Amino acid sequence: MLTKNNSIVDSTNYSTAALEELESGLLSENTSLIRRSGSEVHASIRYDPAYFSLPINQLPVIAPVNNSATDSVQPLNSLPLLSSNPNATAKIFLDFDGSVTSGTAWNFLYNNGSDFITPAYSLDADTSSFSTTELDAITEIWQRVAEDFAPFNVDITTIEPTNFSATEALRVVIGGSSQDWYGSAAGGLAFVDSWRWDGDTPVFVFEDNLANGDPKATAEASSHEVGHALGLEHQSTYDAAGNKTNEYNPGSGIGETGWAPIMGVSYNQDLTTWHSGPNSSGGNNFQDDMSIIASTENGFGYRIDDHGNTNATATVLSSPNFSSSGIIEQMSDVDVFAFTTNGGTLNLNLDVAQVGPNLDLVAELWDSDGNLLATDNPIDQLTASINASVAAGTYYLHVKSNGEYGRVGTYTLSNSVIPQSSSFTGDNFDSGIDNSQWSDIGNGSVSTNFGGSGNSLYFSGGSIADSSRYAVTNAIDFSNGGSISFDLIFGNSSNGGENADPGEDVVLEYSLDADSNWNTINTYDTEAYTSWTTITEAIPLAAQTSDITLRWRQETHSGSNFDNWGLDNIVADTNNAQIQGIVWDDQNSDGIQDIGELGLANWTVYLDQNQNGELDAGETSTTTDANGNYLFSGLAGGTYYVAQVVQSGWERTNPSSTISTANLLPAEALPVFTTNSDIPIYTLGEIVPTSGNDITPQTNDSGSLVNIDDFRADTRFAGIDGSGFATVILDSGIDLNHAFFGPDSDNNGIADRIVYSYDFADGDTDASDVSGHGSNVSSIVASSDSTYTGMAPGADIIHLKVFEDSGAGNFSYVEQALQWVINNAATYNIASVNMSLGDSGNYNTPQALYGIADEMAALAALDIAVVSAAGNDFASFNSVQGVSYPAADPNSLAVGAVFDANVGSFSYNSGAIAFSSDADQITPFSQRHQDLTDIFAPGAPITGAGPNGGTVTQHGTSQAAPHIAGIAVLAQQLAVQELGRRLTVTELSDLLNSTGVTINDGDDEDDNTINTGLDFQRVDVLALGEAILNLAGSNSDTYTVNLNPGETVGDINFSNQQIPIVSAGFEAGDFTNWNVIGDTSIETTAVDSNPTEGTYEALVTTGSNAVSDADLEAFLGINPGDLDALGNSDAIAGSAIQSTSITVAAGDQLSFDWNFLTNEDISTGNNDFGFVSITSEYLGELADTTSEFSSLASGSFGLETGYSTFTHEFTTAGTFTVGIGVVDVVNNSVDSALLVDSLVISS
Repeated sequence: MLTKNNSIVDSTNYSTAALEELESGLLSENTSLIRRSGSEVHASIRYDPAYFSLPINQLPVIAPVNNSATDSVQPLNSLPLLSSNPNATAKIFLDFDGSVTSGTAWNFLYNNGSDFITPAYSLDADTSSFSTTELDAITEIWQRVAEDFAPFNVDITTIEPTNFSATEALRVVIGGSSQDWYGSAAGGLAFVDSWRWDGDTPVFVFEDNLANGDPKATAEASSHEVGHALGLEHQSTYDAAGNKTNEYNPGSGIGETGWAPIMGVSYNQDLTTWHSGPNSSGGNNFQDDMSIIASTENGFGYRIDDHGNTNATATVLSSPNFSSSGIIEQMSDVDVFAFTTNGGTLNLNLDVAQVGPNLDLVAELWDSDGNLLATDNPIDQLTASINASVAAGTYYLHVKSNGEYGRVGTYTLSNSVIPQSSSFTGDNFDSGIDNSQWSDIGNGSVSTNFGGSGNSLYFSGGSIADSSRYAVTNAIDFSNGGSISFDLIFGNSSNGGENADPGEDVVLEYSLDADSNWNTINTYDTEAYTSWTTITEAIPLAAQTSDITLRWRQETHSGSNFDNWGLDNIVADTNNAQIQGIVWDDQNSDGIQDIGELGLANWTVYLDQNQNGELDAGETSTTTDANGNYLFSGLAGGTYYVAQVVQSGWERTNPSSTISTANLLPAEALPVFTTNSDIPIYTLGEIVPTSGNDITPQTNDSGSLVNIDDFRADTRFAGIDGSGFATVILDSGIDLNHAFFGPDSDNNGIADRIVYSYDFADGDTDASDVSGHGSNVSSIVASSDSTYTGMAPGADIIHLKVFEDSGAGNFSYVEQALQWVINNAATYNIASVNMSLGDSGNYNTPQALYGIADEMAALAALDIAVVSAAGNDFASFNSVQGVSYPAADPNSLAVGAVFDANVGSFSYNSGAIAFSSDADQITPFSQRHQDLTDIFAPGAPITGAGPNGGTVTQHGTSQAAPHIAGIAVLAQQLAVQELGRRLTVTELSDLLNSTGVTINDGDDEDDNTINTGLDFQRVDVLALGEAILNLAGSNSDTYTVNLNPGETVGDINFSNQQIPIVSAGFEAGDFTNWNVIGDTSIETTAVDSNPTEGTYEALVTTGSNAVSDADLEAFLGINPGDLDALGNSDAIAGSAIQSTSITVAAGDQLSFDWNFLTNEDISTGNNDFGFVSITSEYLGELADTTSEFSSLASGSFGLETGYSTFTHEFTTAGTFTVGIGVVDVVNNSVDSALLVDSLVISS
């Protein structure tokens, strides 16, 4: 027996001649060691043949590249931790960071039993660190080897296993040159069958002999040598007479499908696989590589099939727009996927591994009746794709190998569907009539007659009283329910049409039987829609089928040129929008799904529509499939908040703490058009004396009512005053030099906080205020006065005057002003626009009027809140619900008014009377509507800036709206600070409503109007701020997805990482959770070696306070003499730290970082060492004075190994302690030490 360090080489197993050759170092290239029984023990102790037809020692050398300017340098312990099949118990360890080979047959046969050192993998002269180029090369090598072994239940890993017993693990040492100790030039060395040997007997891959570490060459050699260790010989070629023509089969073909066997010479072909053919022992000895690798002798076999092989066992993909992945484990394997589509053109794409693929794909598409519809098997490429038009139904995709031996491995697949073009989705007529959408249109043509934004469908012509004006859609699938949205207008003399007479209405109908019979959805009165109005109709339950048509039809008219009407912006929302993504195990917590990071099955994803960060009863949810995929389908267009339920023992790594958004980032404004409407506008505020005593307030009561005083006093909101943002006020002008708007430091007659002003009514730069209305409104938004403080006193003020000094104004001025805001939004960082003005109308449906709706939509797309006064004519309209325009626009926040305190009784010009007043009573003048009013705010009586430097007290929704405009600026500033982005206008509206104080219209109002009895919300600034903080905190794992009708939004992905059971670093700055003995301390940068985590690390030394080995053994609970046996001589003294008790389950993993330091002369044989003990589980050495060291420039020690990571997997459940220590051997006159950091136990 040959022995060293408890490793044994049984020399009786080798023939005498072979041993003589081995011991003499004269083993020829082609000599194999032969067992006396005749079976081959090891082979391939020779170099591999040509890479690009050159001998190994003649490979073109890649000169080291000077990457100092672009290529960062990382320590050896920065090696990426990669794992292709982490759940597999069999491990093939790719060892890139240098290795000491000790006590193996290699040592006895080639180095007289002494250890030898392989340097780290390197592309340059520096083997002490890795460049980013080298780390990329290492990752590519791992990817290629992992693909070669993907069919088998074995883990290709860069994480060092703890157990190298027979059939458990194999070390692949990658680095250095064969000439360092073997003598001859070789790409790699291996003992055949060494996988089945006990002890850590590695195979070697010599990167210096492989084009200086070329990733492909190195990977091919690695898989080749591992193949030998698993029992494979070379794949060879023979002529017809049985004469060997090539020891190494060179393969055949060119290009992507040019092939060679891994056990032949595979360097110069793109496609390299396992093979079944004659091996090097003789032309009649056929070797089935895959069967041998998966044999029971090797112990791991094939992977379990990841997808069913039949339609009945298919993996169901819950969306026709999908992505997935899989492994073809054997040539006979078929992976079947099932999916359902509403019909259209399928674009199925199957791809192989990114680098080093082994698989040649075949794709087949089958229908549910068992008919093969399409197949793809390109002869000159490995990928496959299918493009096919299909009807609605369920389909099956079969993924398989082309059947050639060894064409197995990993693949990914994806599909997108182009919906059938004959299905109606909508039309905006901007480019004319989209004929693909319509079955028939009668007497309709594209026109701009009715103004608005661009073209519309204009109906005219026909004979008196006929029904020839209509539009019929193509078929629509409303089987999931849904809605139809459209803009409607009837002509009159002021909008570009002829007055539509009463009774000549338009009806919306549906048909279930190809237009034979029609059923009414709704009828639209000519007198109610004389301006463009957006209408949304829910599809009736009876019409919720897969094949209905819609028709707009005018029932009668007065003749060809009379009673015109128009349609525009038609959108069919069939509730078929989708959100999809994946939830995966983010092992390295980088938020990116890397190779080997698998999906998490049975995780819950939900739509958090109330944005409280919790899955509530009634909220839509789904669970992930076996691959971690999830899908929400059947969704209407709208905004959705997608969240996951993080399971116990896990923590989220993506999305990050900043809320993520999809389709919400405003790249640019929507297109706008100029209408120049001359419809007049009116301010919505008035000066009103009380019926009792005059009011001259000395404090601002509205601040305390809306909780802004508490908001400002809360340290969480320090600095949130609007600074860095601008607000725009469209009004009667502003007192340009009023003290409320800051000093005039440059004496230009304009207060410094007014950064821009312009008069669009007169077309000049003088935006001075005559009436005082605009000054009052501007100060409510942003006054910096200490008494009459505005909502956003730090915001920049922009005032755009849209009224003449006489008080007259029109929507043309408003349109020009809004276009200026769009064009200058980014320059001034505009957050809100206030319009305390209106048309004195009263609308109960959303409106798009006077040519400004497109500008307001564009501003909403830029996340700029447009705030409008609801109107002051509730009494004038006989207490009928409604709001004025632009408050009725869907892209405006409509604001009603409440009293801010008990301030007496008031009579108003509209006829409204408040007999008494109190805080949160709705003012009798304020217009209101259950659907159109977004929020209430104080609107009476409000004191603010007036003309000529004074103050004025006014009442009106004009005063309520600027409260919200200023609060919107605060909300956006806070959102940017906490979320890293602005709120959308929809989000802001939802938050205002969900955090507002509920007020009731009629519970305590004392006035002369008829109250509605409805509940509304009054703004609460403190609650709003807290809700935004909650979005950044507990709800920070939410995606906001703005979903268009019929749209599929993908890649809404979540990643998670298991929380360590124990995390026992030293960041407390002491030995919390540790017991210590001997010479120990907490350090920050001991001996110029920084901690691997945080600020602190532990130092354990053999210094003056070290204890005897007996005391050390007693402290650790190990047997007397164990430390002597662990080293190479008498253990004298040492020190250690020991964790407090930890409880683990079988399979849990321990890891910690360590760095061995010494001042010993490593040539003396005084072999000090560092070690780890785990009670009843493990005792082992970490390093000793024979380890590979680098010099330290300063500090108490001269040499260090550098930080490495120790890992150990617990084989049994139980309670353990972990001891980590250092021992002085033979003498205690020279110190050694161990640095320790970042101990973690994880599941």
